[in-house]
Amino acid sequence: MVGGGELMVTERFASLIFAFQKQHPFVRFNYFTGTTDEIDERMNHGLIDAAILVCPFDTEAFDYIPVGPDARWGVYLRADDVLSSKDHIKPSDLHGRALILPSRKKLKNEIISWLGEEFQSMTVPVTENLGGNAGLFVEASGFCALSSEGAVPMYDEKKLKFIPLYPERRIQTAIAWKRNVPRTPAVKAFLRFCKEALADR
Repeated sequence: MVGGGELMVTERFASLIFAFQKQHPFVRFNYFTGTTDEIDERMNHGLIDAAILVCPFDTEAFDYIPVGPDARWGVYLRADDVLSSKDHIKPSDLHGRALILPSRKKLKNEIISWLGEEFQSMTVPVTENLGGNAGLFVEASGFCALSSEGAVPMYDEKKLKFIPLYPERRIQTAIAWKRNVPRTPAVKAFLRFCKEALADR
């Protein structure tokens, strides 16, 4: 069992899985999609062998390999929004707006820190744990969703736009696995494969 969130780096993780399967065609993967906190809990209970985690996470409990690309934070908004023509979004651009924020406390606090004093003028009628539905909420409400690049997969660019934040913020990700636990030969082989593949880049 492997896992991860709705992240831009998931495509790279998928390519590692499929490249590994070419060498080991009888190994099957079950992929769980969830937040870093949900995956962290499942890994602590031995239900997930390895996963893409968003930093920060408990590096004392997990071994890990950084994996990119780092994704930019930005705003998902409707294509007819007055801000849709901008190249980047500053905190002052969102003055008085209704926001959709991540429900994960560490990520939400990072966004609130970036917004600074402007946050006092804003409302947060919706929070979400995965970005996929955020795009649907933006379309229906006209709110602005602050999330990472790639968190809203395969959105219609005629309906939604992603505009990066300024000053820029990025999220870092890693392939992580629980430290000091027994592993099957297949899991050991996959982790070794990932280490070698990522060391070459």
